[in-house]
Amino acid sequence: MLGGLDPIIIFEFYKKIDLTPAGPDGKIPVAAQKTLQFVPLPPIPIYLNEQLTQLYVDKVDKSIDIGTDTETFINGKDPDILQKGIASGLSVTLLCKKDSITMMILSSVIDLIYEKVTSKEYAITFLYGATTIFRAVMHSFKISQSAENDKMEVTIELSRGAKQPSPTNPVPSVPGSSGPIPVGVS
Repeated sequence: MLGGLDPIIIFEFYKKIDLTPAGPDGKIPVAAQKTLQFVPLPPIPIYLNEQLTQLYVDKVDKSIDIGTDTETFINGKDPDILQKGIASGLSVTLLCKKDSITMMILSSVIDLIYEKVTSKEYAITFLYGATTIFRAVMHSFKISQSAENDKMEVTIELSRGAKQPSPTNPVPSVPGSSGPIPVGVS
């Protein structure tokens, strides 16, 4: 292994705590002051070393997707090139035996992540030499096993996806209102 370090995958979980202050009656929270805080729980590291954990990294693929739009102009000026990051992803293929205890733990942790997807109370870090991804989210998890032998193939896909893009030319609004300017009004 390059640099003498074993590959590792680290699972981080958080507990979302609502710190919204109570209203004047002491019961109904004040919606305008809604405050959430994420409290970190102890991380779960899993080393991917065949001798230590019976999990072996077979293949790692990292990709970065960038969207490119070209905006041309009527007056013939040079076009504007608009780029935005779409996703940064990593695909890891692991091999192990069917009776691997570490694989059972990994599968159980993935089940915990499945429950936390909507609340965003987790993050995953993967370190393997120069191929790393920090604070990623789960894109997919797949286990394949054959009846012909005692090997399992595990594929984990992680992503650092982009947030929802904001419009490059926002629609102007009427001062004092929350909507766009009606047609015919300027």
